[in-house]
Amino acid sequence: MPELFQQGVPEPMFGVGITWKEESLQILVDELIPFLSAARSFVVRPGDQLISIGDTRVFDLSKIEYLLEGPQGSVVKLSLRKVNTLEIYECVLMRGGRQYLDLFEECQSHKKFVEMNHNLLVESDRVVSALKASEDVVTKQTARIKVLEDENGKLKKEVERLKKMWAKITPWKQTAQSKLGEMSSELKIILQIYSDVTSKGNSAQSVRPQASQASAA
Repeated sequence: MPELFQQGVPEPMFGVGITWKEESLQILVDELIPFLSAARSFVVRPGDQLISIGDTRVFDLSKIEYLLEGPQGSVVKLSLRKVNTLEIYECVLMRGGRQYLDLFEECQSHKKFVEMNHNLLVESDRVVSALKASEDVVTKQTARIKVLEDENGKLKKEVERLKKMWAKITPWKQTAQSKLGEMSSELKIILQIYSDVTSKGNSAQSVRPQASQASAA
């Protein structure tokens, strides 16, 4: 029974906080009720002409309540013409009382705050991931530098070893060059002696045939 009774209770209807008036066959905004949707919009102004509610053109004040009112929290689109510039504009207003609209705005503020914090957390995670990736790169580069430093140390030791070896070889090289110079001088003397002996031998051989020929005569 209680559920059936509740189902039979009509849902309260709410507007957007505008009173209307009719002038020169035009429906105009008369007043904005403070703290309700139209006043909170800072767009609708007294004197603006109503063109349509939703997709329905409005020419009669008697139809406004039926078209404009609805369940609390629902929205309605109004088309109006500005009183000064005659520019036509549209605005979407939420139906409801002051407490409901206050609560809705507070929830929207909390939602924006939560979204902002969520975005900050996402950005923070992205930065942390980027830093971690950079840290991995730095770790790899540090390891590579350590390897290069070890190789450089080995090369330095090898250079020192070669310097010491060269220091030992240099005196021997000088001695060898000196010995080679002496041997070269001695070889020149031997070649000169050999050359002289060869020349004398050739001379002796040429004299002997002449002596033989003289004896025969």
